[in-house]
Amino acid sequence: MKRLELVKVYPNSPEIGTIAEKVNGGFRILNKEGEVTGFTCGEDSFEDWSEFWKDADRDKRTMLERMQDFLDTEEGQQSLENFGKKLEKEELQGERDYERFCKMVEHTGLEALIEKLETKYDSDKYVHREYKLGYQPREDLKYLLATYFEKNGEETEGLNDFMEVSYKIGNYVVGIMYGQGSYVKIQKL
Repeated sequence: MKRLELVKVYPNSPEIGTIAEKVNGGFRILNKEGEVTGFTCGEDSFEDWSEFWKDADRDKRTMLERMQDFLDTEEGQQSLENFGKKLEKEELQGERDYERFCKMVEHTGLEALIEKLETKYDSDKYVHREYKLGYQPREDLKYLLATYFEKNGEETEGLNDFMEVSYKIGNYVVGIMYGQGSYVKIQKL
């Protein structure tokens, strides 16, 4: 399979390091993380731009070596800085979300809030709506509940083999089950 890598930017080009793989009369476009971001039609669309696109297998350097070369560039440094800012922003948002959740617990009461969460997330209406939107049903508030239990509860043994640890507050035990994904398990005692 022919693979081309973007080595020089041009107006409206993708980021340096983007890969174009030749498939079925066109090219599949992959970002630096290897995720498919698009497709193009036409055999010659990238070969005509040889100044910008080079054979991705032109040398046998490891991915780590190519990544280090990228990070040594000004664009790589900017990318690293932007990533750090993104992580900081996400952490601050998580802290704000947790503070709001704690206010919900104070206002509603823990037991009533847990019942509301279970009713919402277990309803067919919610599940079907999430699938229609193209999502695995999101349960963000359950993860905030798990964080709340972790910070305020008493540590107990996991509820099952997929849980290393659980936390208990009152008549409830909450833990996160890990497998191919994760799931917040709430159990009333």
